[in-house]
Amino acid sequence: MSPRGGDPGFVHVLDEHRLLLPDRPGNNRVDSLRNVTVNPRAAVMFLVPGVEQTLRVYGTTTLLRPEDLDVDLTEFGRAPLSVLQLHVQRAYFQCPKSVMRSGLWDPARQVERGTLTPFGRVLKDHCALETDLPDDATIRADLAQEL
Repeated sequence: MSPRGGDPGFVHVLDEHRLLLPDRPGNNRVDSLRNVTVNPRAAVMFLVPGVEQTLRVYGTTTLLRPEDLDVDLTEFGRAPLSVLQLHVQRAYFQCPKSVMRSGLWDPARQVERGTLTPFGRVLKDHCALETDLPDDATIRADLAQEL
């Protein structure tokens, strides 16, 4: 599965053995959805900002239409395009050592954006585009507007 995110509670607990993961507009790639239609097994790792422990959940998936559920999964004023239902088979907390060692949530360990190649340039080079893309600040502003 590809990364998902949202406000706290965006993953809906349907019951003791089923989770609902709404699909939101994003990079317009359907790889994950196509993958689970071929192989319904999936693993999900939950990361909560500021918390070192992670939760791993394994199970099988079913792809559903939002209108087939009796649950409102609207977020950011939009209903999801589809919903992935995960039938939980195993769930456990992962040791927090690697997250702690990485300093993932430590602001002092964050990388200054200016030390990295601008993302627009990375995309331009990767996709062999002829025209320049917007600068990082413009890209971030546009993304925040489209949440």
